[in-house]
Amino acid sequence: MMNATFSGKTSRFKLIKIYDKITSETLKQEIARRKLSYDLVNEYVYQAYVLDRKSQRKSICFAFPNVLDHYEITIPYPERGQSFKSSITRNAFTLIEGEQSNHVEIFSDVWDFLTWLTMLKRTVNKFDAYIMNGWYSLPNVIETLRGRTDKIKSIMDFTGNGDRGDEIRNYIADFSEENDLRYGAQNYLFNGHGSLSDYWMNSTHK
Repeated sequence: MMNATFSGKTSRFKLIKIYDKITSETLKQEIARRKLSYDLVNEYVYQAYVLDRKSQRKSICFAFPNVLDHYEITIPYPERGQSFKSSITRNAFTLIEGEQSNHVEIFSDVWDFLTWLTMLKRTVNKFDAYIMNGWYSLPNVIETLRGRTDKIKSIMDFTGNGDRGDEIRNYIADFSEENDLRYGAQNYLFNGHGSLSDYWMNSTHK
């Protein structure tokens, strides 16, 4: 069984400034690389300026708030087709409430969530979305859901096919079965890809 943990170490990254609007060309290039709408990303994600305490390098990045009012960051390198993810202060999951709360969707990160909205051609999610921001947040997500099992009917699991993918899906499936909730693993949608976001970036679609 996974254990809920938070690192007690000083965060590697220090937040210097947060912006309400994404203006950086580097970030806009990354949005385009991910085949997402600028307006959609700007609705959910901030632009931030951070200091890497390890290298003393300053970077422009995406900042996505979590339930602890801290930030999960993505530093993109669009010319390499890569990005680096970390947290400012403390890592935690993010809850984005949807139009309905009787069904739940679980995502690995914000990019999978925004990809799903894009695929559905929506700007607001229909159901409550729990975004783990790292597999180590899953126990905290489960504990939150445990307090809502009288209101939840089903869980759709969009977690990726990468490291710990099967373990995470089994964990969520076991919780669903214990609480008589319908469970659906959605990784078949991006079979052959590490995540929903990877599938969307690398597939031909209109």
